[in-house]
Amino acid sequence: MIYTDLLFVFAFLPITIIFSFFDRSAEYKNLILVISSLIFFSWGRPAIILMLFLTAIFDYAFGLIASNEKKLVRTTGLVLDLLMNGATFAVFSWNFLFRPGGIFDNIDFLSFSDKLIPVGIGFYTVRGASYVLDVYFNRIKPEKNPFCILTYMVSYHFMLAGPVVRYGDISREIRSRRITPSDLNAGLTRFIIGLGKAVILAPAFYKLYDAGLDFGNITFLGAWAGMLGFIGFIYWGFSGFTDMALGLGKTNGFTYPENVRPLRLRNHVRGIATGFNLTLTNFFRRNIIVGRKGAYPLRVIATAFLIGCWYSLSFGSIAGALFFGVFIILERKFLNRFFRSKPPLLGDVYTIAVSLVGVCLFAFREKWELRAWAEGFLGIKTSAFTNQAINSAIKENWTLLLFGTLFALPVVTDLVKKLVNKAEQSEKGYALSRALKTVCTATVLVIYTVEAYYLV
Repeated sequence: MIYTDLLFVFAFLPITIIFSFFDRSAEYKNLILVISSLIFFSWGRPAIILMLFLTAIFDYAFGLIASNEKKLVRTTGLVLDLLMNGATFAVFSWNFLFRPGGIFDNIDFLSFSDKLIPVGIGFYTVRGASYVLDVYFNRIKPEKNPFCILTYMVSYHFMLAGPVVRYGDISREIRSRRITPSDLNAGLTRFIIGLGKAVILAPAFYKLYDAGLDFGNITFLGAWAGMLGFIGFIYWGFSGFTDMALGLGKTNGFTYPENVRPLRLRNHVRGIATGFNLTLTNFFRRNIIVGRKGAYPLRVIATAFLIGCWYSLSFGSIAGALFFGVFIILERKFLNRFFRSKPPLLGDVYTIAVSLVGVCLFAFREKWELRAWAEGFLGIKTSAFTNQAINSAIKENWTLLLFGTLFALPVVTDLVKKLVNKAEQSEKGYALSRALKTVCTATVLVIYTVEAYYLV
């Protein structure tokens, strides 16, 4: 089950919200959240419930060990937890390594079918490791109540696309929280907005990406349009699922940290790179890489490498992450000083160009794909300027593509926010703004329902 399923939107979510209001106590709400999360995470994969319970229990136990006064005992607890979560991540997230042709294809019992691989296992394992790391570094005290850790670990709110929520961020809300009508309305509105991004805008860009980056028939326009489609698909898909996660948290009384910053060019490449999946970047920067100030370049490269491996054990993912890491170092060393004395437009052009190249690298799993795309991008060895698939993708989705491109631009989103804030200063303007938002959310639900119904 995922957030965009008809079953989830019109049955699972309403039922869990209704049940959570039967009792005001946090303990009852936590119980409903744990039960619903286990159903959600193990939907069609009942065997995964065992893995969830075991890993949560081990994270709880290793957290207690990591708080021991003896350094050897504390370190042992941390190492064991990292090994457990690392192995769980590798087996499930990198499952292709254990299949025929993979590096460990002789380990048959670790070669699971796709139906058994849990959704969101990367965020799940990082969440468990972050709790024990925070305990080890004395950022938080170890949780003595195992049910609180279970609530934190198995919550379906941030299972699919994050954010990486630290236990210290929500420990108070786990023990005591109140859901107001305002919170419920804000949460559902944000969830529906995210749903629109993920099921309306992202698929339109995916069609462009799929048609353009057909390496068996690469064209000049296809190389350009396909990469625009990839960037739009990643941006709107991840932003949408993040909005849904934060909206779900709000409906249950939680306030989770933002995971996607609005696109801004002022902080150059570093601002773009660290503003996407922000909480995951902070996790690696805070915990995995340590060292003296002089080791900054090494820490950045190591962090970038680990993030690339976390996304995908592929050439494109690792190369893209390292590419961003190199420019972050260069900006720290001299590029930021260079651009301070230059016209702002020059820095903006640099940021856009470098960021686009870095994001594009993530689209390729193999080196030959990058080479084929580069040849098409430059008009070398291409069969034609365009083809029927590209033309159809643009013709059928041009309104969504235009809308998605415009509203990804900071200047457009900032202008819309200013207009809305100004309008809401008056009573009539506020009522009109509320009415328009209601119409927009209702429209998103109607479009989603129609499209999802015909896809079933």
